[in-house]
Amino acid sequence: MLTRLALVSLFAFTSTAFAVDDIALIESAGTLIFADDFNRTDTSTTKDGMANGWDSNSERRASGQKQATIINGALTIKTAPGADHNAVIFHAIAPNFRDGVIPIRARFSGAESFAVDFNNPEYQTVHSGHIINVGFGKRGIIIKDSKTGSMDLKIRT
Repeated sequence: MLTRLALVSLFAFTSTAFAVDDIALIESAGTLIFADDFNRTDTSTTKDGMANGWDSNSERRASGQKQATIINGALTIKTAPGADHNAVIFHAIAPNFRDGVIPIRARFSGAESFAVDFNNPEYQTVHSGHIINVGFGKRGIIIKDSKTGSMDLKIRT
């Protein structure tokens, strides 16, 4: 069973998304299971080319239009015109974990908000495996319990 980290509807991850100090802090308190500084070149000019295990919903939701790119060490994400869902960029994370820390450096480049969403595609009692969502906006942060809240299929119906 894998947990997926999804970045939804977005923004720009600034370069060095995981600074050396952040990694050292995490490793001093636990086990680092995933990090990415996006210090590489995008692999495609027409498709999402993030590499390093990242994927997107662009094929299914945006008719294959490119919605994510890496520019100067920053993951930049923007929902394509005509897409039927916000741009979602995701990465499988194994092993599963119970408690975690996610340092993120983000810059709003014209967007009003973005979210970090954890979901488990194998969890069948919620819509699309949604477990928790943390939304970041220019006016605040919203934490949503998707598992027992709005994505619970008993409530959602």
